[in-house]
Amino acid sequence: WGQAENSRLNEQLNLNYRHNNLDIFGTFQYVHNEYLLTRRVFQNVFVDTLWQQKNIMRQNTQENNYKGEIGINYQLQDNQSLGIRYSLATSPKNEEWYRAESEILANGNYHDKLFSSSYSSTEKEPAHQISTYYSAIFGKLSVDFNVDALWSKLHTINEIVEKSEELNNRTVNSTNHVNNKLYAGKLILSHPVGGGTLSFGSEYTSTRRNDAFINPQEILPTTDSYTKEDRTGVFAEYNRFIKIAYLNMGLRYEHVSSEHSYDNFFPNVSLATQIGKFRTQLSYTAKTKRPYYHQLSSNMSYLNRFTYMSGNPSLKPETIHDLTFSGSYRWLQFMISYQREKDAILYMTDQYEKNPAITIITHRNFDRIDNLSAFITAAPTMGCWHPQLTVGIQKQWAKVEHHETMLSMNRPLFISTFNNGIKLPHEWTLSLDMTLQSKGDYQNIYIYQNVFMMNASVTKSILNDRLSFNLQGIDLTHGRKDGNRIYNKQMNMDVSNVSDSREVRLTVRYKFNTSKSKYKGKSAAEEDLKRL
Repeated sequence: WGQAENSRLNEQLNLNYRHNNLDIFGTFQYVHNEYLLTRRVFQNVFVDTLWQQKNIMRQNTQENNYKGEIGINYQLQDNQSLGIRYSLATSPKNEEWYRAESEILANGNYHDKLFSSSYSSTEKEPAHQISTYYSAIFGKLSVDFNVDALWSKLHTINEIVEKSEELNNRTVNSTNHVNNKLYAGKLILSHPVGGGTLSFGSEYTSTRRNDAFINPQEILPTTDSYTKEDRTGVFAEYNRFIKIAYLNMGLRYEHVSSEHSYDNFFPNVSLATQIGKFRTQLSYTAKTKRPYYHQLSSNMSYLNRFTYMSGNPSLKPETIHDLTFSGSYRWLQFMISYQREKDAILYMTDQYEKNPAITIITHRNFDRIDNLSAFITAAPTMGCWHPQLTVGIQKQWAKVEHHETMLSMNRPLFISTFNNGIKLPHEWTLSLDMTLQSKGDYQNIYIYQNVFMMNASVTKSILNDRLSFNLQGIDLTHGRKDGNRIYNKQMNMDVSNVSDSREVRLTVRYKFNTSKSKYKGKSAAEEDLKRL
């Protein structure tokens, strides 16, 4: 149970029955969330006319999520096991209300004032997910096989009533129907080779998504898009000891067939060693980050008559090259990482072809962003006190075109966390955690507000740790506030968010006759499930 401006609930029951080599397990979870958000948005649009907006929005969101899961795991013998898991998730009615006041200026002169109220309701029909696995060892050969399948639907209705002081009032209704299907399989084989271990395998993922959007007033275009993506991957990885170092190297090939087809190779290599108590590792990895499916949608959302939001079906995946050097000595750790993001996905804006006074907020690929991160962590143990201090810096190099100039978005972000745990007699534990983030640049956004957050908690266990009580204070300083300035070619936008993040939370947990799960299944399409 949590209490901020409103109550928040998270209730979960886990059960497991074991008989010889058979496990039958199940989970039920209910989550109720209510959020309040105040947002101030100031934007300047540099076209033939300088359009300026001053928006104040107050938003309330209410969610009710249910999830049930049941599964069977069976140990055929000591070196073979298989299992299947079925989950059902639904959200019968998630609702959102907001009110907004918008003052519109044209070349510095008053143009209009808008008063908007919006109601949105989303129904997530029961989403069915089936996962199964088979794991075995035959002599020196290890086999790991996983399969996933998902079917889900959601329906959203939205109504915006917009009143204008100078022009006609508007009512904008819309309905959105989404239907998702996913099938995936992954096979990994491992065998000792030349003093090391060679792992190789393949995977296949098939995703289908229907996304239909209707606006009866025809202010926004009606769309009915069908997204189809098939991805095939083959990969190999080899690791072994070479004198005083541990070598790991691999190569992955992917073929993606969708509206656009891609063929990519992703290598990775790492070298780790230990000298006394000093451990260190140097690694290089190439990987991809695909856009979420809502970012690929062709739907357009109405914010007010001067601002719309839209997806972008032409988005390409990001490619990330990462070079990292890390190490540790006793209770000290460090990490230095350099990343190059090709085709980075950024919030961008365009002017509506039918009316350049209307701004379309969307996502687009950005040519390249270079990033450098450096962190050091100290985690000594001093009796009952377990402190952990981390300090670091994140700096990027990017140039963004804005209002006929090129902006250098190179200001660094400084980040620090200081976590404190204190173990006391009679099963009492105290903690105090603090986080600080400075102003700085991220992608095409200048974060112009420092953030300082503090959480505290006390935990008491009784009955040999079967029963525990945890009382938390979340964001006690109420410092979780966003202040962002987004730069684009013909627009800049200041967004300031204040949420009801300060919360008191009580968790009661009771455990009896618990046992560690023997289920060895792993998702065959974890990334794609998140994208959906």
